Amino acid sequence: MIILCFIDRKCEFPTIPRLLRQGADRGRRRRYARRMGDVEIKTSWDGDEADHALDVLGLDEDATNERRIYFSEVSVGPDDPLPLNSRGLILRRRVGKGADVTLKLRGPEGCLDLAAWADRVAGWGDAAKLEGDWAGARHLLSASLDRDLNGADANTPPHSAEDVKAVLSDQQRALAREWMVPLDSLDPLGPVAAQRWKRKFDGVREKADVELWRVDQLRFLEVSVRVDRSVAASTQDALTAALATFGLPPDTTPTTKTEAVLRALMNRRG
Repeated sequence: MIILCFIDRKCEFPTIPRLLRQGADRGRRRRYARRMGDVEIKTSWDGDEADHALDVLGLDEDATNERRIYFSEVSVGPDDPLPLNSRGLILRRRVGKGADVTLKLRGPEGCLDLAAWADRVAGWGDAAKLEGDWAGARHLLSASLDRDLNGADANTPPHSAEDVKAVLSDQQRALAREWMVPLDSLDPLGPVAAQRWKRKFDGVREKADVELWRVDQLRFLEVSVRVDRSVAASTQDALTAALATFGLPPDTTPTTKTEAVLRALMNRRG
């Protein structure tokens, strides 16, 4: 497979590699595109707003299991532009409860050839996902491939590019090569201390995940709920209304929490 990457400086969000269509059965690909699946609705706050949200939602930081999150980026100088993130590429490893490693490609809706993705991941099962990622008016699309980690891998943080590569599945390695990820140049960054809760909100059918991320003085609290695309818009409205009853504003952050955390971790390196 050939992957092309174009940079459009006029776009609000960075353009990411376009997956080229493969010559497989068109009917099957169209069916996959129609059931491209869930949308994760997100609202997040940082700093004092995160602390306030934690308080009004009645969440006890001591009552949950903490896990650590590591990201991988490429360091190219003192003013690192986050080369992978700028292409919409995310390589994440979670250590502790629910340990896994994820390779993800994320960008504005319309940036991916859904049928080509269906062809590429055929037979890979539930580890391969295609889902929406909505935060306020920012609607993104993510194509990702996961691998669960067990044993020593589940509790061992990465310290080098070799550590990052060692836990990738064969499929993840192949996809990373096709996406032209410089695996030998990766710098693992972290940890991000993360805690999670489950929370029910009035008017929202599904239980929401609430997650707190902490890196040095940076704090993010995110409320998210995953729903079928057919009810995504109405669920986003319902979640916004439910959070407003706690005095919590809708999400207006200009960047994703992943990008903000990556920049904090890069600054920590100096």
